[in-house]
Parts: sequence; C-alpha cells; structure tokens
Amino acid sequence: VPEHETIFSRSAVLQGLEITVRCRVFRDSAGKGEALEVSSFLKNTACRPSAAVSDIQFLHTVIPDSPNAVGAFRKRSIMYAKGSHADIEDFRPCICEYLDHDKDKFPFRLDTEEDRSSSKWMPYMNYRQYETEGVFLAVGWSGKWDATFYPVDSGLDVTFHYDAEFSLLPGEEIALPTALLLPWSTETSDENVAESFNLFRRFVKRRILPRIDGKPVEGQVCLRAWGRLSPEEHRIRWENMKKYRLRCDAYGVDAGWYPAPDGVQEPGWYNTVGDWVEDPKIYPEETGIGALADGGREAGAAGFWLWFEFERAVKKSRSYQEHPEFYLSDPELETDNLINLADPAAKAYIREKLRGMFEKTKLTVFRIDFNFDTGRLFAANERPGNRGLLELQYYNGLYQLFAELLDEFPHLIIDNCASGGRRQDYRMQQYSIPIMCRSDYMCVPNFAPEGQQAQI
Repeated sequence: VPEHETIFSRSAVLQGLEITVRCRVFRDSAGKGEALEVSSFLKNTACRPSAAVSDIQFLHTVIPDSPNAVGAFRKRSIMYAKGSHADIEDFRPCICEYLDHDKDKFPFRLDTEEDRSSSKWMPYMNYRQYETEGVFLAVGWSGKWDATFYPVDSGLDVTFHYDAEFSLLPGEEIALPTALLLPWSTETSDENVAESFNLFRRFVKRRILPRIDGKPVEGQVCLRAWGRLSPEEHRIRWENMKKYRLRCDAYGVDAGWYPAPDGVQEPGWYNTVGDWVEDPKIYPEETGIGALADGGREAGAAGFWLWFEFERAVKKSRSYQEHPEFYLSDPELETDNLINLADPAAKAYIREKLRGMFEKTKLTVFRIDFNFDTGRLFAANERPGNRGLLELQYYNGLYQLFAELLDEFPHLIIDNCASGGRRQDYRMQQYSIPIMCRSDYMCVPNFAPEGQQAQI
C-alpha cells in the first residue's frame, strides 16, 4: 500500500454470508487524512444459497455538526447538480438550503434514471455544514443508485442505497458500489464554496484519475471526422491540417466506420453496431483503417482515436449471430443487446475484438459510447427470484475489462461518453475521462451556444 494510503477492513459471517467492509484513507503529504473511500463485498461461504440480500446501504453515516457551529444560528446546504439529458440545463448547479427547523424539506433524495449514473443527477454532493466547513460525497457506481439526506439532532444522516434483492450461490462473491467522502475547510467564508469544489477536483486529478508514465491523464485536443467519410474526404482534411499547421493530440473517426449487417437497407450509426471491423466499402481491405491512422499522423496528429459502442450489438450483427450466448437480450428489442460482461467468456471475446483494432491503428484514444437503458435487459436475464445482482456482476466485469486493457496498453486514454455525459461517476473516472462529449446537447438542432459553453 502506498505511504499516502491506509487500508483497513472488517469482516463478519452471518449464516454463511461473509460481509466485508473495506476503508481506504487517502493521506496528504503531511500524513493527515484527506479522504475516505468505503467499499463493501459479499461472499457466500456456505454450501447452499445464501439468505436474501436486500435494501443495500453501501454508505450510511451521520456527518456530525461542526463544533464551530454549536450555539450558532445554523444555515446548512446540500449542493448538487443536474445530470446529462441533452438539455440546455445539463449539469446546472442546484442547492438545497435549510435551517435547523426546515424539516419539511426532508427527506431530500437524489437518484438515477435509465440505469446510468449521471443521467438524472450528478453522483456528487457537497454538504456545507458550516460557513467554512463541509464534506464532499461521491457515488462510485456506473449504474443505478439513490441518496437520501435527513437532518438529525447531531448532524446530517446520509444514506447511499442500491435497490436490489438477491441470493448468492455457494462460492459466489460480489463487490458492491463504493462511496467517497472528502471533508473540507477553508480560512474564510467568502472563498469556501468555490474552493471546496476546487479541492475535490484537485483530489480527483491527483488520486482518482488513471496515470500515464506516473502522471494523471490529461485531456486531448482531437480532430473529429464522421466514420463514413471516404478516403478522399479524409485527404482533404489532412491537406488542411498541413496547410494551416493544425496540430492535435489525435485525429480519428466517430461512429459509422463499421459494416452494416446483411439485410439493413439504410445503414445508420445506431442500427448497425456490433461488428468492430472496418467497412470494406469505405476502407480498402489491403490497407484498412490502419492506413487512415497513418495518414492522420503524417498530417500532424500525434495519435489516433476511434469511436466504439462495444457494449451494444444489434441482433443482425455478425458478433451477435455468431455468439448470441454472449449477449443479454430481450425478444422485443432488436438494436439493444448487451455484451454480458458478467460472463468471463463474453468479456474475453469482446476484449480480443478490441485488441485487434487497437493494434491495427496504434490507438491512443479509445472513445466509448453507451446509448441505451440497460434496466430492462438486466431484469429480463436475472436468475429467477433475483433483482439487481446481474447489474452488480456486469459493472464489476466492465471495471475489470478496463483494468485489463489499460494494463496491456499503458498509454491508452479511454474517452468516456454515454449519450453525452450519462456515466460520469468517480468509478468510471478511475479508468477514463470525458474528452469530446460532456453533453449531447450540442447534437440538438439549433442548440444555444451559451448552453454548451456553460456546460463545458
């Protein structure tokens, strides 16, 4: 364990179900506690299915009142923000202010929709308990979650909850969502609000973001082209790059570069995903998309980026037709089939597909998208009597896949997009950053540039 971290855990066994809570204390250079991460794990150590696990509170604590506020007229607040919904108000800051007697505002609750972590509310909350003191809280989970706040005599009761009810089979184990708490204090009340957010941002950059050559990953300047542009159209862009000396970190292509499945008469980008090889009608077989990556570098780009929505496949895609057992499906859904990352074989299958394109293009930015609500697919494919377990298994598989890819390609940057910014939780930020898409508001016809500027 690095010197600036301390990890301790406690376990208990209840009727064969081993419950472990692990706390990681991040410490600053002086050894002072800076932030606390809480993780929980379940394992069935018995030889029969476990009792039902339900009403999972992966964080439940009372944040005590500040000693500085004793006897004072206390005005406290919870600062939070809207999520991403392709709307002009995406990421708008919000505040719930209250005094000691404002119990009618509570319980105050935040949650998700579409089973994506930042689709409704951002999974970050800043509790200001006194003028110059507070606690930043963050949810570490990329699917559904909810948070409840209630003032009590000694402070603020906070609960992070995951809605589920399931039983683990013998030997089965699962990691639950995580929570992060960062206490903050400032010298003067005039600067405390802005500075508290900056303290959290600095912490995330220094301690959470992935690292390349020992340094936190940085945003990239990327030039973007549509995936179905012809080689000639790309050459025009390259000539302009040379003519106007346009330097960038990466040149690359967005959606649409893959072939349309047989029988699709009007191929678009959404209804054709699943086969992660280049379309031979656009990219000649003898050179392929690797030549495109070389052309961008020769024109002045330092690297190459490529769009994927690797978690989704349409039923007519070759990937789905060859291995339907690797996908979570619903008979009524044609375009929305989810690679089952809870299955090690399915995870290995998609990893090999990605590796092939990474190596062919010498990829530097892996742009991922995620454009659908998975709740229906998880519900349709759960073991009988279970609810919420498959989502837990899926996202743990996704994090493992990211870790494996970054271990094999240590200079790779993962660009996190999900219909804009709908999976922007701190667990995703352990592996990725948002580069080219904070919100899909810019895709709305006649969007207001002021709205996009505010969101950035």
